[in-house]
Amino acid sequence: MAKPVSDTIWRDFIQWCAKRRLRSLPAHPWTLAAYLRWRHEKDADVDLKSITETIRRTHKKAEKRSPHREPIVERTVALIKNKQAVRSEGSDLFDADSLLFADAKPPVEAIDDEDDEASDKTPQSAARRTLRSQPKLVSRRPKGDESAD
Repeated sequence: MAKPVSDTIWRDFIQWCAKRRLRSLPAHPWTLAAYLRWRHEKDADVDLKSITETIRRTHKKAEKRSPHREPIVERTVALIKNKQAVRSEGSDLFDADSLLFADAKPPVEAIDDEDDEASDKTPQSAARRTLRSQPKLVSRRPKGDESAD
């Protein structure tokens, strides 16, 4: 007979806490937040709701205060959900067609005459500027304080 998912989640949380010498019951909000981050790094598609619900239910059975509503836990959950959403909306770095047809010529970009005119108006000195490898030396003395020598 298979064990319920909540038992597996709770046992995993207990083992995680034991390895780090943290209390699992009652759990500190930081402990739960750190566990959620660890689970997300281990498995990016982790179900945060089932984890927090299992820990909340276990604390309620033991008549202990659950850390699942603390601000640090809520911020951690929001952060992880945001990362999951961004990851799922992300696009590929290269499209498959450009990788499959490597012998093909690169696409030619349209030339815009307005851009050429704007680039002609820029001063030539701006084109020659480079970044310094060392900072410019500046005197620390005020300009009027030359009697200090």
